[in-house]
Amino acid sequence: MGDLLLSYCQEWIDTLHFPFFVGETESGKSTALHLFRWLGYRCLYGEDIPNADIYNFLGTDEEATGTICEDEAQEIAVNREKIRTYKNSYSRGSLKPRILSVDSRHKRQVYYKTFCLKLFAGERVPEDKGFKERLAIVHMIEGSPKYNIKRLNDNQKQVLGHLRNRLLVWKVLNFNKGLEHFESNLKKRDQELWEDFLSITYDTKYFQASKKVVEYYIKQRHQSIWNSLEARIFKLIMDKINNKLSIRLESFWYYLTQEQVDFAGSLDKETFYPHEFTKKVTRNFLSKLFDEKFQGKKNIKYETIEDRKHQITEYVFEPKILQKLVEKYNIELPIDNIILSGQGGGSGGNTS
Repeated sequence: MGDLLLSYCQEWIDTLHFPFFVGETESGKSTALHLFRWLGYRCLYGEDIPNADIYNFLGTDEEATGTICEDEAQEIAVNREKIRTYKNSYSRGSLKPRILSVDSRHKRQVYYKTFCLKLFAGERVPEDKGFKERLAIVHMIEGSPKYNIKRLNDNQKQVLGHLRNRLLVWKVLNFNKGLEHFESNLKKRDQELWEDFLSITYDTKYFQASKKVVEYYIKQRHQSIWNSLEARIFKLIMDKINNKLSIRLESFWYYLTQEQVDFAGSLDKETFYPHEFTKKVTRNFLSKLFDEKFQGKKNIKYETIEDRKHQITEYVFEPKILQKLVEKYNIELPIDNIILSGQGGGSGGNTS
């Protein structure tokens, strides 16, 4: 109900979440979108909605001019342009530049304003980390409803139409008032996704119920981060890192594929397949993870073993960054861990 009201308040908000209804066939996930099709503000409903239709629907003049409901959305991550548009458009000011042309001589650049509430339904959630962090994932299960929203009689259609008209009248009457200022004490992404949602019901009889909803989905999002592949790998790094806060790539690869027992997987030649994740892990994947996500400094050196020079790749990490990642991934460390004691660091050295 909160998201339904939110669709009529989009002029007053800056950031929002995207509900994603997931479940088996006949679980009611599409029914939720059909309810929005009837009652949501200026709703575009469809399956596999083309990018051009999304841009034309939202337009170039004003932001948040409607609501998008996309059904059968389990494969939208395959469409990279669409998934990028959806990931960016949870915040006000999101623009999508496009060149429009009648012919090769008549071209002009336009900027589509893509910020608006979006809802999705599918049999599974797409595997895109950035997209998933913007979602409120609603798990659906088959029930026994008295009525079918896809097969309404004339009286039921009239009731829904009347309710939608009342919502539109409320929007018009309150257009210039905006939302009452509200401090949620939420931080970072949690604040972005949920503070405006809470402000809609603030100081009403629905506020406590809304708070419980927000607490549930914040916990859900954090659990997803804590159980991610990146978090599991970072935990292994903290298990093997030495006193100089460095680790050798080849040593870590051997530990990951041969020794650790935190999560199971199978090694096929030079690729490790974790059983719990769809991503495959290679040395190149680890190198990018150490560099881009964990901000390790790459250090190449050479060691002579049995009269032959061998290239050694290691990564040296900053204590403050490791501390932030320990907090982000909710890693429990021993009290005497070098990160917690504030010691360690340097330019590398012999590693485990």
